[in-house]
Amino acid sequence: MLQNTYRLAAFTFITAACLILAPIHQASAVSSYELEKIETALGNEKLTPKPDVFDGKNFGPTINRAAAQQHLNTYIRSLNSAIATFNSLSNDAKGSAQGQELLKILQDGQLTSKKMRSALSRTPEQITPSASDTQTATTGGSTSSGMSDYEKEQLAKDAASKAAKEKAREKLAAQRAEQAARQQKQREEKAAKAEHAKICNEFKSAAMTPKNRNAMLNMMLQVEQGNIALTSPEQIEETRLVAENVQSVCAGTDMQALTARKCYYTGSTFEQDPVKWCEAAEQGQTLVKAMAMNGAKRMVGSLGSSLIQSPKEFRDRNGFLTFEGPVTYQGSLTFSADKLSNQRETVEKLLVASGEPDPEKVWDEQKVRLETLKAAVDETAEDWKLPPNVDSDYSSDLAAKLIERMHDDDDVEIIDAWLSRGSWKIHRNALGVILRRSRPGYVLFKLDDDPYCQLKSYTQTEQYVGGGNYQKTDTIRFGYVRFQSCDT
Repeated sequence: MLQNTYRLAAFTFITAACLILAPIHQASAVSSYELEKIETALGNEKLTPKPDVFDGKNFGPTINRAAAQQHLNTYIRSLNSAIATFNSLSNDAKGSAQGQELLKILQDGQLTSKKMRSALSRTPEQITPSASDTQTATTGGSTSSGMSDYEKEQLAKDAASKAAKEKAREKLAAQRAEQAARQQKQREEKAAKAEHAKICNEFKSAAMTPKNRNAMLNMMLQVEQGNIALTSPEQIEETRLVAENVQSVCAGTDMQALTARKCYYTGSTFEQDPVKWCEAAEQGQTLVKAMAMNGAKRMVGSLGSSLIQSPKEFRDRNGFLTFEGPVTYQGSLTFSADKLSNQRETVEKLLVASGEPDPEKVWDEQKVRLETLKAAVDETAEDWKLPPNVDSDYSSDLAAKLIERMHDDDDVEIIDAWLSRGSWKIHRNALGVILRRSRPGYVLFKLDDDPYCQLKSYTQTEQYVGGGNYQKTDTIRFGYVRFQSCDT
C-alpha cells in the first residue's frame, strides 16, 4: 500500500511538472488578480523543506520511511499546486519579475523532489527512539502536551503560510492604491488641460481675430523694437480701437487661469502669445502716440532739405553741401515753414490724431542740425581755395547759362566758369571699345540775396562717334555746391 501511494504521488508530480513553460521575456502589463496568485504561490513555505526534515540529500535521523513518505507526498502536492498556478498564468504574468521568480522555485522543486524520492529508499522502516525521546513520548507518539512533533511542525508551517499570505495581500493592496492614485492624478491633469485649452480658445476667438492681428503686431513690435511707424490718421484711429477691444477682452479673462500654463497655439515668438497681446493692449494709447511720432519723424527725414550733413561730414567733403537742385543760403540753411507747408500740414494732422500735444517738436532736430551746418558754412567760407583753372571751352559757357536758368527767379552774377583738367578721361566698355570721354569743371557765381559766392562742380561728357571723333554735348551734369568767398 505504501509503495502504491508513492507511485501515485510520483506520477502526479511528473505529469504536472511537464507543463512548466520555458522563461518568457518580461512584458509590461500584469493584472492584480494574477499578481495575487503569484504572491500566494511564492508564500507557500511547503515548497522549502525544513533542514531537519530533508537536508537536500537525506531525510532527518528521526524520520522513518512512513513519515518520509508523508513529507514527500505533502511536498509533491504543494509543488503540483504551484505548477498548476504557473501554467494558468498569462504570458505577461509568466514573463513578469514575480512570475520568473516563481518559475525558478518550481524548477528547483523538481530537483528537490527527485532527491527526496531517492532518499526515501534509504530511509529505515522504523526509528529507534533515544532516551530523551522515550522519556517524553506517550502512546500514539504524542508529547506531554498532547501534540506530536509533526503536528507542531505543521501548525508552525500553517502560521507562517498565513503570515506570508497576509503580507502578499498587504503588498497587493498598496500596489492597487498606488495605481489608483496615479490614475486619479492623470484624470485630474487631463481635466486641467481641457479647461485651460477652453480658456485659450475663448481668448483666441475674441481677441486674436484677423481684423486685430496687424494692428496688434505693430504694437507688439513697437514694444520689442521701438521703431514702428504709423503714417496716417486713419491708421492711428484703427490701431487705437483695436487696442481698446483687445484690452477689454483681457479684462474679462481670468488671466491667472490663462497664464497657469502655455496655450497650445503659443509658439516661440510673441505673435501668438496671449500675455504679449494683453501687455501691448494695456499700453495701447502710449504705443499709438510713439508710433505716430516715429511716422512723423520718418516723413520729416524723407524731405530733401532734412538730409543734413554733420559738421564732420561737411569738412570731409571740403565744404561741398549735398543738397540737390538750386541752393540758396537762406532757403537751404535755415528752417523754412513756408517752404515745407504741405509736409508740415501732413505731419501735424498725424500727430494731432495721436493725441500729441506739441506737433512742432518733431521739427526740433532738423532745426538744430540746420543751424549747426549753417554755422560751419559761415566759419569756413573764407578759407576755401578755388580749384585750378586749366582750360575752358564751349562747356564753360554752357554751364554758366544753365546756372542762370536754374536760378531764373533770382539775380545771378556769373563770375567765372572753367575746366579744372586739360586732359580727357576715356571711358571704355569691357571689350575695350571707346564709349565717351569726360573732364571736370566749375562755375563760380553769386546770388544777390546770398552773403557768399557758390562754387558748383560740373562734368563735361562727349560721346564717341567713331574715327577718333567725339560729339559735342548740349548739356552737362552738375554736382554739389560750396559757399565761399568770391575773390579767393
